[in-house]
Amino acid sequence: NNTCVQGCEPDRGCGANQTCCDRVCVDPMNNPMHCGGCGMTCVSGPGGAATCASGRCVFRCDDGLADCNASRDDGCEVNLGTSAANCGACGNACTPRPSASSACVTGACTMTCNDGFADCNTRMDDGCEVDVRVAMNHCGRCGASCSAGANATATCAMGACRTTCNDGFADCNM
Repeated sequence: NNTCVQGCEPDRGCGANQTCCDRVCVDPMNNPMHCGGCGMTCVSGPGGAATCASGRCVFRCDDGLADCNASRDDGCEVNLGTSAANCGACGNACTPRPSASSACVTGACTMTCNDGFADCNTRMDDGCEVDVRVAMNHCGRCGASCSAGANATATCAMGACRTTCNDGFADCNM
């Protein structure tokens, strides 16, 4: 009837690289509501957003999050900065170490020594290798060595150096 009608119809198409979806001309290569074709909606999930790129839905997680189980149902379920099972990247687990507890802090595996233990060689692979409650060369802390002096024997007990005089000797001047 010689009147302009907004939108499109299946028999009255759209311009180049566009498709008529729900009476609207869209680019199915970039439109997340009609990605790859009419009615093919890209669905976002928790912790991320879905976009349309080259006619395919692409799910992008928010910074610091990841979809490690590849399930859209729970979205980006992992915080890579704090997950001990996925520290910094999916599948990168923080390994338990002897006499220590492992944790993920800002995307890097760390360890905390159990009470009475220390990491005196600063090698994470062997954990907290020294029992500072009884170690003569690391009594109470790394590098604190017990020495006995003349006519005495040194021991480390409960993290403190103790001196025991040999038989027949006494520490008279304390």
